[in-house]
Amino acid sequence: MEKPVFRLHFLAFLLIAALTVIIYSNSFYVPFHYDDYVVITENPNIKNIKNISDVFLDNPSRPLSTLSFALNYYFNSLNPFGYHVVNLIFHIVNGWLIFVLLFFIFNNSFNGQRAVLLTPFQIALFTSLIFSSHPIQTESVTYISSRIGIMCTTFYLISIIFFLKFLKSNKLRGFFYSISLISFLVALGFKEIAATLPVILMLFERFFLSSKSKKPGFPTKDGNKAFNLINFLKAKWYYLPFLFFIAVVLIMRYLFFGAMGHPKFHRNLYYHFLTQSHVIVDYIRLLFLPVNLTVDHGFSLYPTLFKLSTILCVSVVFLILIFSIKNIRKASMFSFSILLFFITLSPTSLIPLEDSMSERWLYLPLIGFCLLLVFICQFLCKTFIPQADINDDENPTSSPFFKRGLNKFPPVYFLSIIILLFSADTFLRNNVWKSEYTLWNDALAKTRNKARPYLALGCIYIRDGNYLKGIDYFEKSIRLYPTSEGYNNLAFALSNLKITNESNIIKILEEAIRLKPKDYKAYLNLGDLYFNKGDYSEAFKNYEKALEVNPKFGAAHWKIGLIYEKRGQTREALERYKKAVSFDPLDIEALYSLGTLYQNTGEYDNAIQTLKKVTELAPNHADVLYNLGLSYFNTGRYDKAAKAFQDSIKADPKKADVHNSLGVAFQSLGLINDAIVEYKRALQIDPKYAEAYGNLGIIYKLRGDKGNARTMFKEALKYDPSNKLTQENLKALIGKK
Repeated sequence: MEKPVFRLHFLAFLLIAALTVIIYSNSFYVPFHYDDYVVITENPNIKNIKNISDVFLDNPSRPLSTLSFALNYYFNSLNPFGYHVVNLIFHIVNGWLIFVLLFFIFNNSFNGQRAVLLTPFQIALFTSLIFSSHPIQTESVTYISSRIGIMCTTFYLISIIFFLKFLKSNKLRGFFYSISLISFLVALGFKEIAATLPVILMLFERFFLSSKSKKPGFPTKDGNKAFNLINFLKAKWYYLPFLFFIAVVLIMRYLFFGAMGHPKFHRNLYYHFLTQSHVIVDYIRLLFLPVNLTVDHGFSLYPTLFKLSTILCVSVVFLILIFSIKNIRKASMFSFSILLFFITLSPTSLIPLEDSMSERWLYLPLIGFCLLLVFICQFLCKTFIPQADINDDENPTSSPFFKRGLNKFPPVYFLSIIILLFSADTFLRNNVWKSEYTLWNDALAKTRNKARPYLALGCIYIRDGNYLKGIDYFEKSIRLYPTSEGYNNLAFALSNLKITNESNIIKILEEAIRLKPKDYKAYLNLGDLYFNKGDYSEAFKNYEKALEVNPKFGAAHWKIGLIYEKRGQTREALERYKKAVSFDPLDIEALYSLGTLYQNTGEYDNAIQTLKKVTELAPNHADVLYNLGLSYFNTGRYDKAAKAFQDSIKADPKKADVHNSLGVAFQSLGLINDAIVEYKRALQIDPKYAEAYGNLGIIYKLRGDKGNARTMFKEALKYDPSNKLTQENLKALIGKK
């Protein structure tokens, strides 16, 4: 590549990266949302990357997506910042790859496709900038668990680029083909939409190579060659490995899930396709005019064709498809862009899924739209604005970003305005994602007929302790669309608020289980009801049922451990706590239970190690710091014990036993006056604290202050008359009187 061209391309890469970073600069601290909890925060399979088999089997049809989250967890734990950085890097790379791909095909004049007003460089640059800045991309980039579409697109584009190099080159063809095939397999490992790649490769070959190829198979532009399947397979053998691996993936998905789409959503296909006509028209509206974006689009099924809106939507979709297919032989860039959009959108349009519509499904199809928008702008400018002679550039690849003279290159200016508007809108849209509350309130304002925003907001209110409002939202969610999650969360809120009897809550949880027999969280909540009223046998049964559904459900292991500990089965409790922690290393309650059990059984070093982990997760947890201090004290590390007790007091200064323990630690270090201060503070908090009286009595006795010593021992025996040590100390003083 010549130096001026290289410099220009470097500037293009820099511009794409800079624009993307700027418009997503307010997304780095966006918290986890919705599916992020299932995929990341509550997923035990990503929390130990050494168990690589668990990582890959977590989602067998998308193993590499799980691996990406496992790697993020390894380096960033549950800090969303690192996850957002990865998403943004891949989004930038995709912008670069689109630029490389489009410049490659247009600059090489494949099939005679030269730019009319815009140079190949400008077509590639503006398409990639529109792709990078379009507001519809915020869900894919800012919503962490949506990264699978971004990463799939990365390797999808790499595969196309190397496939075209394989077709065009005379050297290193085997290398280019291998890279293309491997990239395709990686893309499949991220998301099944990569299965559309062979068709897209055929589309690229048909539009940009057919007229120069002497091989049989694809009809050429003049349309004289009839399609022949046998000739096609012989000449186009290089598609067969792609098709073979697609078949393997489809078979694996069927074996694991028993369905190609979502196993719960086998809709009537007729209704589904009618609905998708509405969805596609709405997609087109959002792409041209990205307003009223929402994380949850409210689309219900359209059961009949005989409705004006449905007739119009079906007609629009068919007319667009007919236009694009009819113009294939002309190698029209409008036709190419439209087909690129529809083919890459087809998996989510043809296969019934849980949602009818989602903005993140447009990530890959957006490439076709962005290219179409560039050519529409060029067409309108060419048609309605008089142009100067544009063929005066001998080397269009070295064209700068902008040409002088509005009458000569107006598309550049119009496209720049579009990119600026899209960029501003994307930046503003990211603000909606800044919290779960703003995101779901935005969704609720735009789609009040959907249950999910009510359910999500209810969960937010519950976490904030606003149980009454949470209950109201859960009930609204259930009225719109009864789900196991809705009933389960309603039961949880009611049990915490204690405004209804337990039998009603049990019925609600049983309904949750009826709707979703494998709802392990419902079994957990049902177990908690029995646990809280002391029916440990029934609680144990429900916790075990939760584990039958999800053997790696750490919370259920922890609760069973609590039951074992209450029954005095220390060894069994210890094993359950260890399991809970192994499945969720950040579970503070399970770690705390494990640490205190170690302490109670005299395994102080293990207790210290475990409780220190808890203090890293919860630095101001007073009880954890207190128990850590006790473990230090029992191993003779009085200075560290005193420090832990002091930290506990900072977190909660109104615990008499902590002040007393700090006094004992000071006394062991020879800091007698400090010890007296702490014992007295303990008694100020709890005037009936016998142990503090006894400890003060011992100090006074050692100092020879028999009067105060006797007073303290008598006070201690008043509140703990059976304490033998205090009895003996008092008896010794009386005997010496």
